[in-house]
Amino acid sequence: MSMKMNAGMVELPPRASRDRRFINWIVDYLFVCFGGFILFVEIIFRLFNEDLSSTVILLGWWFLYYFILETAFGKTLGKFITGTEVVTLEGEKPSARTIALRTLSRFVPFEALSGFSISDTKGCWHDEWTETVVVKTR
Repeated sequence: MSMKMNAGMVELPPRASRDRRFINWIVDYLFVCFGGFILFVEIIFRLFNEDLSSTVILLGWWFLYYFILETAFGKTLGKFITGTEVVTLEGEKPSARTIALRTLSRFVPFEALSGFSISDTKGCWHDEWTETVVVKTR
């Protein structure tokens, strides 16, 4: 397996390809929107008598999904499936603050489309803005 040097001259595993990143996004999107969201809405609506907006609930669930999994494991369900994980440009586990910023960055309009510009040197906006990278682990 060849290693590439980044700007800080630290050897990182190869970056995840655009295809793997797209699969990550699809799996995570499906889980959040069609799996966990349905359960989450049911619980929240019963607790709060349907006073909360479904948009607020969806955004909260989406944030918690990425924040909890990437803080705890460095990967979401999509990344587990594709054998990838999030690391800093130095190859270390990102801090909870970095993961929070990375997750909030996903809410920027059209941010998901930035994934189509992935190359060997650039990542999605949420990667670039938080100085993180998604690398292959297998």
